[in-house]
Amino acid sequence: MIILEVIITFIKKYWKYLAIGGAGLALAGYVYFQKSSNDNNLKQVENSYLAQIAQINSLREQEYQAHQKNLETLQNQLTEIQSKYDSAKKALEAKKVAQTNKIMQDTNGNPDELAQRLSKATGIPIVK
Repeated sequence: MIILEVIITFIKKYWKYLAIGGAGLALAGYVYFQKSSNDNNLKQVENSYLAQIAQINSLREQEYQAHQKNLETLQNQLTEIQSKYDSAKKALEAKKVAQTNKIMQDTNGNPDELAQRLSKATGIPIVK
């Protein structure tokens, strides 16, 4: 009983300090749990952002791969067109040489007739 009376006397004498201490502990607990809750929210937001960044990077990589494929296709097409152009140019030059040789053979060394026929074939006017 004496211990109980001592405790009651102690509480009556220092009740303000005990109330302030209890309120402080309650406030500290509230802040701790709120911080924990906010940390969880921040982690969820961060994880969401990281997932979005990963998705954006994945799409960027897909676009890059498609771009590289398109560049390769373009390069192949340009190479094919260039080779067709070169072969057509060679064929045309060979045709012109053959036509010029035929004209030279047909004229039998007549310079006036040779000039006239070459002028018609090439479109270059005769200068006299």
